[in-house]
Amino acid sequence: MEIAPVTLRTQRLTLRAPTEADVPAIAAMCNDREVYDNTLSLPFPYTEDDARAWTERAAEGCATGDSFQIAAFDNDTGALAGTGGLVIEQASRRAELGYIVARPMRNQGFATEISRALIAFGFEKLDLMRICGGRYPYNPASGRVLEKAGMTYEGLLRNYEQKGDKTLDVHLYAITREDFEGAAS
Repeated sequence: MEIAPVTLRTQRLTLRAPTEADVPAIAAMCNDREVYDNTLSLPFPYTEDDARAWTERAAEGCATGDSFQIAAFDNDTGALAGTGGLVIEQASRRAELGYIVARPMRNQGFATEISRALIAFGFEKLDLMRICGGRYPYNPASGRVLEKAGMTYEGLLRNYEQKGDKTLDVHLYAITREDFEGAAS
């Protein structure tokens, strides 16, 4: 199922498909040790080639329906606020939510705003039944974002991910279509 390119708008952000013009800003945002520490698959250092490859994968993911990735821009300044996306498991009608917020934009609610927009898109346009998100034990702020976005803490996945030479636990959060629709009414 192909996902047509769309632009989502929130009160403060415009979320759209990343383009070649966004590569320098994405690379600068992701070339941050804290971003690396809190994500599973980003390399460090993160280069413009890495950002270019991500934008290409974002387009491929929409073409196959396997993912929906966006870059989020501040409506007032046009600055890159962050990125986000849904990695979709079509057969189960579920997805995993992820996001990154640029260092100068942190602690201003942008992560929650990106997450809420992606959750709504997932349920309203992609017909998903469940969206989950995870965080590492040393990043409780991400758990607060997921809860503010409407997710519920479901538990600890012990020894769940391998990052380099470390095996990490993951705290799992999720929201179902039923929860989303109940909160909207």
